[in-house]
Amino acid sequence: MRDHEPLIALSPGPDGLSIIRRLIQESPKFLKQNGHLIMEIGFDQGEAVQKLIDASVWELVEVRPDLQCIPRIVLLRKR
Repeated sequence: MRDHEPLIALSPGPDGLSIIRRLIQESPKFLKQNGHLIMEIGFDQGEAVQKLIDASVWELVEVRPDLQCIPRIVLLRKR
């Protein structure tokens, strides 16, 4: 895995959310209104990620589980 993943993907900061936090904060400037941001999250990050979402910027459309019923995919829509 270390030969295929960028180092930053394997070391996402002290709380494991630095990349997700950056995507949530910076991606709105690259999306049109009603554009979507789709992210894969770690097995225990669902609640923490939902707390990062600014409801004035994003609509949380869905958190989809993986095949083991673990929250894995976050689908946001830019307001």
